[in-house]
Amino acid sequence: MKNVLTKIGYMVIGSLLTILGYHFGSIDNNSVNAQETSQTPVEIVDKLRVRQLEIVGNDNSPRIYMGTDLDRAEIKFVGDTDTSQISLKATSDGGQIKLHNRSGKQKIHLGLSKDRGRILILGEDGLSKVTLDEDEDGGVVQVNSHENNSGVGLRMTESGGLVAVVDSSGAAVLLHVTDGIGSVVTLNKDGTIRNSMGGKSTAPQTQRKWAPGSISPVHPGPNR
Repeated sequence: MKNVLTKIGYMVIGSLLTILGYHFGSIDNNSVNAQETSQTPVEIVDKLRVRQLEIVGNDNSPRIYMGTDLDRAEIKFVGDTDTSQISLKATSDGGQIKLHNRSGKQKIHLGLSKDRGRILILGEDGLSKVTLDEDEDGGVVQVNSHENNSGVGLRMTESGGLVAVVDSSGAAVLLHVTDGIGSVVTLNKDGTIRNSMGGKSTAPQTQRKWAPGSISPVHPGPNR
């Protein structure tokens, strides 16, 4: 009886060793196969032609969108609130970059207007509070209040430079240089001159560009 039990024990041990050997051999083969698969060259496609391309996150929600808007190129990066956070697109004026907050409101606009550079920082009303722009005379810097009824501006004029401060009533103070002569002008809320010091205080370009209310908020324009 003892010999029979001994033989059965050896048979069981032998069977276990056989199973373990087969198991580890399979793992090794799988590892080799996986390694060979990862080293297999990936086929390269010379051109991929599609109308839209979406890249999704782990939750299967679109995170990057590449497509067209009015037949112009557009790329959007979407945040975890399912709203566009960054937008890059081509417009009728040229390139454009928009940055949005978490609620989807546009806050920063970088783009071109009539082939001139423009940077806008926008308020909750969608109008610019800080503007860096360019017009026919040169650079422009403009800062508006949240109510859009007062502001400060710096700009080049036809023959010099100008600093303007306009309050909510429309009254203004202008400091400008025209044809090499400096002037300080204060305007009433109806646009008439209250006081002036220096030369050429009534220069036509000053009145045209900086009449009360002329520091108007700038809108970035339609999405095109």
